[in-house]
Amino acid sequence: MIGPRLGVTKGSKEDSEERITSRIARGLMSSDDATKTKLMDSFMGVLKSHNLSPSEFGALYLAEISQAGRTLGTQGRISKAFSKELFSELNELDKALFTLGEGTE
Repeated sequence: MIGPRLGVTKGSKEDSEERITSRIARGLMSSDDATKTKLMDSFMGVLKSHNLSPSEFGALYLAEISQAGRTLGTQGRISKAFSKELFSELNELDKALFTLGEGTE
């Protein structure tokens, strides 16, 4: 697998906190062919240990990403509707307070 970033000690807290996606991206962007080969061999080993072909993994990955997109889209719509309702209520409260202030002059 791809080792820690330059200047980071293997097994250190900083090494263990690095996201797997970051480590894979570094491996894929590496100009070193040996590093890329090492990454692919390791990845294929993971697939083999889970009895998955690359095409099966691709389909599974696509399904996961698609579901994540739908979840984020739903959350965005809920947040937008909630914000619209909240600001509407705050505007009404603001108008009521303004009107209340006019009556005390």
